Amino acid sequence: FNLDVKTNQGDVDLKSDIKGWVDINTGGGDVTVKKITGKATLNTNGGDINTDDVYGELNLSTNGGDIVAGNISGNAHISTLGGSIETGNISGNLYVKTNGGEIHAGEIGGTANAITMGGGIILKKVSKSAIAKTNGGNIKLAGSAGPVTVKTLGGNIELYDVSGPVEATTNAGNVNVELKSVGNGPSNISTMAGNISLYINQAEKVTINALVKSVHPHSDDNAVVSDIPAKTYKAGKYTGAVNATYLLNGGGEQITLKTMIGTIKIKKIKK
Repeated sequence: FNLDVKTNQGDVDLKSDIKGWVDINTGGGDVTVKKITGKATLNTNGGDINTDDVYGELNLSTNGGDIVAGNISGNAHISTLGGSIETGNISGNLYVKTNGGEIHAGEIGGTANAITMGGGIILKKVSKSAIAKTNGGNIKLAGSAGPVTVKTLGGNIELYDVSGPVEATTNAGNVNVELKSVGNGPSNISTMAGNISLYINQAEKVTINALVKSVHPHSDDNAVVSDIPAKTYKAGKYTGAVNATYLLNGGGEQITLKTMIGTIKIKKIKK
């Protein structure tokens, strides 16, 4: 059966599984549901939302509170004006946004779009493209089969087993990228203050431009370290700035690595 619940104020707590669509709206209070087989829409003007597994499309929103969802067989649209968000695995696309809080999501069968105004983001493997943005916090992605765009105003970035192109930017933090495929188009990886490590599939054809703009000279000549021979390597005598170019398998798609203060490491790997 289907379920439609509306209340001006108060918690909503479903004690049994539901087979059918569910639509719940409360003017203020927590919403807790068991397993749902069907489309689910749960809204509260202020309170936490907790769901078990949902076998269908899921829409969750709260004007203030944490959200926890189980596995989702379908697309998911989840938002809170303030609080953390955690989900299980999602077979479809994921859109998730919080104005302040952490975001943790399981494996995603479609695209992922995760945005927080303040907090870290952790995503497991994404089967298509991935976008993750935070105004402050670390970002970690365990894999992708499509383009990746990640940005944090302050925090580390870790991207493992991803396909490009990659746009990864942090104003302060280290960036580690493991690139299994460069994709079609240029990639840009940068930090204002931190180190960059790029692990690149040795079978790819890429042209890598590495730029370090340091205010202090690197006396040990380790500003840029690579196991790919440098095509060009220019180091400033007094500033410590380094501009180097590396061609893997004759060159190809462009990858730009840039740090204002830090070091760059480039390493080939088998994928």
